[in-house]
Amino acid sequence: MASEALFKARCSSCHSRATTLARAVKGNSTEAKLASLSKFLETHHVPDPQERQAIAAYLVGLSK
Repeated sequence: MASEALFKARCSSCHSRATTLARAVKGNSTEAKLASLSKFLETHHVPDPQERQAIAAYLVGLSK
C-alpha cells in the first residue's frame, strides 16, 4: 500500500490533515525526524514496522 494510502487508512480518522502533523514532527534533519516519528508510531496504532516506515517517510516528506 502506498504511503499516503496508509496514512489515510491508519491515521486520518483522527488526524484529518497530514500537513498539520508533518509540521509538528521533531528533529533537525530528515534522519532525526524519521527516527522520532518511527519511535512514536511504535506506540500509536501502527504496530507493523514497514507501515511505520512508510507513514513516517510520507509525513517527513510533507514537512520539507
